[in-house]
Formats: sequence, C-alpha cells, structure tokens
Amino acid sequence: MNIRSGILALSLLLMVATSHANDLKPETLKAWDEYIQSVNAQLQGLNRDGHFLSVDETRDRLLRLVQGQILVEPVGTSGHQKVPHGLIHDWYGAVFVPGATIEDVLAVLADYDHYSEFYRPTVVASKLLERTDKNERFSLLMLSKVLFVTAALDGQYESHLTCVDQKLGNAGCYIISYSVRTQQIKDYGRPGERTLPPDEGDGYLWRLYGITAFEEHDGGVVIENESIALSRDIPASVRWLVNPIVNHLPRNSLLTGLRQTRDAVSAAAALQSRRMAMRSH
Repeated sequence: MNIRSGILALSLLLMVATSHANDLKPETLKAWDEYIQSVNAQLQGLNRDGHFLSVDETRDRLLRLVQGQILVEPVGTSGHQKVPHGLIHDWYGAVFVPGATIEDVLAVLADYDHYSEFYRPTVVASKLLERTDKNERFSLLMLSKVLFVTAALDGQYESHLTCVDQKLGNAGCYIISYSVRTQQIKDYGRPGERTLPPDEGDGYLWRLYGITAFEEHDGGVVIENESIALSRDIPASVRWLVNPIVNHLPRNSLLTGLRQTRDAVSAAAALQSRRMAMRSH
C-alpha cells in the first residue's frame, strides 16, 4: 500500500503503449505541482473539527470498516483528471485492522526491506536507504503487466511521519510520501534491458504522491490511504479500449494493496502479542 499512500495503485498507470516516447513535459509537471499544492492546502485543515480521519465524519462508513469491509473510491467524480499531455489519478481507500495498534502499523510501513514480501508480486525489490528521525528514504523496483504491456519501474522515494494530539483521545498519525526519482526499465528481464533517464520513456508513471493516515479505533486501527499519480495521457486512437481499464484497475489495485497491508499489520500485531505473553510468564 505504499509509497505510503498506494504505491500498489501503480497498475492503473500501465496503459496501452504507442510506438513513440512520451517524455514528461514542463506544462505537465506544472499542472502536477499545482494539484499537489492544492492537496497539501487541504491537509493543513486536518483535524480542524475534531475529525482526524474522513470516516470519522460518517459513523456508517466507520461501522462498515469495523465489520470487515474495505472502502475504495475515486477522489472527485472519476478518479482521474486530464492535464496537458498527462493524467492525474487520485483514489482513496480505507481498511480496519482489528487488534492492532499504531505501533504495529508503523512497524510494517517502515519495514521497507520486506515490502517485496508484503506486496508481492508488484514490488520486486525494496530497500531502506536512509532514516533520520521521522524522515525516511527508500527504493522500490516495481513490475506490472496489463494486457500486452509489461512495465518495470525503479525509483527512490521519501516519506515524512507526523503524529498529532487528538481532542477525542485517540492516537493518530499520517505519513506523506512522494517519488524523488522514477525510471523506466526497458526490456526488463531481457538481454537488452536498460534503465532510461528520469522522465523519459513510455510515461507509465512520472510521479507518485500519497497520504496515509491511521488512528486507533474500536480495538484496532483504521488506515486511510489517498494515492495520487501522474502518467501520460491516453492516445485518442486507443481511448475506447483504455478508458474502462483506467476506471477499473485502480479500484482493484488499491483494494489488493489495502488487503495486503491489513494482513501484514495483523501478522505484526499477533507476533507482538505472543512476545508480550511470553514475557509475562
């Protein structure tokens, strides 16, 4: 479920390729920067009304999570927004992990060296590069196949953790993560394999940005995840084929990532419980 907010939504970006390259253009990057600025502005109002999570505002949604449902929905009307020569994809998801604590969630989300185990088969390799206080830098090699397209992406990412005091007494934290370098690997696994320079290639994925918020609730932890990504636009000639994929894949991909995160956190919580039980004897 990472780059802290849906790195596994990568597959929504793996669209039908054309024969020409789709390098990132300045006007596309400008639109992305403006979009992220607006997201950050909204984040500044977090917890302003005593609600840390979105599901806190509607008891019915929280109850559905506690009962075991996983919520996944587009941000806005469709989950994607056209910008010059590109698309911004924005999706939200939430899951409840019974019996877990904030510490269990942090232990899993910070365990970058084992992401390839938590989030297989999308994450092929992962590694923590640097950790200072509440800031981290890590690398991921991701692989995905959609239709007849295979895409391998190598990247470095940074994440920043913030925990806030809650008026209602619940512990809450959020992590902002984003890509600092993303490179496409052409012909991955073949004799001619090569890594392209950043922002060059087919344009499957140029930028990632995510917000993961989590709060202790009802004997467990609710995890919310907003995943935002920038990719190339869909060529008009194949739009009829690709549009249904763009609408379908992010939902399934984020759903899978949330389920994998729940499984990993549940395993961490169970292990911690066994350790505590052994110490008490």
